Amino acid sequence: MKLDEVKDPIKEIDARAGVYPVYTNEEGQTFVHMMIPSDPRFGGLLPQMGKGGIDEGESAEDAAMREGYEELGLISNNVARITQLTTSVRIGKKEKYQLTVFVAEVKDPDNFDPYGWESGWAGWIELEKAIETSRKDQRQFLRLLKNKYSNKRSTELVENATDDFETYINNKYDNVVFSVYDSSEDLIKLDSIIIKDKKQGTGTQIMGELCDYADKNNKRIILIPGTKDDHHGTTSRIRLVKFYKRFGFIENKGRRRDFSLPAGMIREPQ
Repeated sequence: MKLDEVKDPIKEIDARAGVYPVYTNEEGQTFVHMMIPSDPRFGGLLPQMGKGGIDEGESAEDAAMREGYEELGLISNNVARITQLTTSVRIGKKEKYQLTVFVAEVKDPDNFDPYGWESGWAGWIELEKAIETSRKDQRQFLRLLKNKYSNKRSTELVENATDDFETYINNKYDNVVFSVYDSSEDLIKLDSIIIKDKKQGTGTQIMGELCDYADKNNKRIILIPGTKDDHHGTTSRIRLVKFYKRFGFIENKGRRRDFSLPAGMIREPQ
């Protein structure tokens, strides 16, 4: 067999997405909305998240919301906030897939549509009980969810810190428009960096400070390099890609692409 005939299992990996709707009552108890399949051949008879494949051209978040509606009755306008919890890769003998898990905080725990035929039951379970009674291969996600809500106040402080960092950069550097925000708990999105007065080294200094901030907070950074645009001062996308690679960014494309993220550039904390 020739080397180029060997199949790469990662290349053939499926992309899937799932969602846990959550609700915290006035007493501070957190509940998670789960389902049990109507046919035990498709996931057994234990509570589990609503999940499924990501269609072509569909984002992971959109797929999670679609599956949430089909299997749980989750209504999009009843979601106050949706965030990415984690991404997990499973490579077994029968299946290979990357699963992106989202958390959807709901406004009204009673405002759900009827669930679809794939579910034999769907409803709220107290989080601690869900950890004990759910599918074993999904309990790791529920433990992450428990940790997320146990440290919710700390998370909010970190998000505020990112807002403060954005303010700090805009105040420190003249004629600069700098915008970042927390896309998820461990991910910073660089939305824009526009330098109106092309001073030598300003962009390098700002990117250095951003990377230092991300490393200290153990956060990834994602960005989408701009195309040529005289209004924003972008002269060449290729030049920008080379510039970002100097700071440890890699392009999110090819067989190793993380389908839960846009096809931009990613930097891991160092």
